[in-house]
Formats: sequence, structure tokens, C-alpha cells
Amino acid sequence: MSEVEMSRLLGEYTEVINRVLSRGGVFYFHPDYEDYRQELNLVLVQWMQKCPTLLHFLLDYPEERIYQRLLWFLLDLRRQSRKQVSGAVEVAEVAEVLADTQKTVLQALEDEEHFATCWESLRPSQQRQFWVLLKEPQETGFSRSRLSYYRCQLKKSFKNFYPNL
Repeated sequence: MSEVEMSRLLGEYTEVINRVLSRGGVFYFHPDYEDYRQELNLVLVQWMQKCPTLLHFLLDYPEERIYQRLLWFLLDLRRQSRKQVSGAVEVAEVAEVLADTQKTVLQALEDEEHFATCWESLRPSQQRQFWVLLKEPQETGFSRSRLSYYRCQLKKSFKNFYPNL
């Protein structure tokens, strides 16, 4: 197949490539849009080079087959890029996460002690209200107005211990 035929055919298949990209979840605003577009163009050119004539290409690769194969190729590309991104973790990032985890554990212990003193200051009825609020609204069987009332009452009690609330 000549270069002229290949470039003309590539121009005709731009709409197919656009449909493949949108079906594969790669839209114009995607950061790697042009990269994926070029990859699909290269694959299509490679398929064209395998065929000796334009007629052979059109017989071997009908539009539905090209669409499906390009879509599979795009999905494979996206899967490979996700694997590379998820596997690329630097040692500095791991150390930072561990340091943050240690800080959060210490903070959680302090918060737990603070909450325990706050919990002890609540009356038994307020403690029951708090337990009701921790459950899913459907599980409690209480109306939204009742749950709102509980939140308001408990907010007043917790304000003493958590001023930013």
C-alpha cells in the first residue's frame, strides 16, 4: 500500500479513532489524550503496512473489526499505565506516610482520652442519644426531626470539650 493511500485511509478512520477514545473513557480534556490518539494511529498504520494493497486491507479489516481491536488495544494501554502508576512508589513517600501514621496514632490516643472525659460528663440519656446518632438513620426508626433534636442537644454538651464544633 502506498503512503498516499495510507494517509488518506488514516484520515478516513479519524472518526473511528475518536469513537474508540470516547468509548474507552479518554476524552479531549484527558491529560494523555494525544498520547493515546497517537498510539491508536500507529497501530492502525502498522496494520495498513501488513497489507499489500488497499483492497486487502479493506477486506481483512472491516470497520467493525478495526473499532473492536482498537478499543481492546486502548483498554490494554490504559491498564498498563495504571499498573505503572500504582507500582511507582518512592521511598521518601513511604517514610512520609509512616511519619504521618505515627503522628495520627499519637493524636488519636490523645483524642480518645479527651473523648473519654467528654463521654463521662454526659448524662445516661445523652449517651443513649449519642448511640442513636452513631447508627444508620434507617436502623434507628427515629424521624429526621428527632435526630436533629438529638444533634442539637449533644452539640451543646460537646461545645465545652470541642470549642471548634
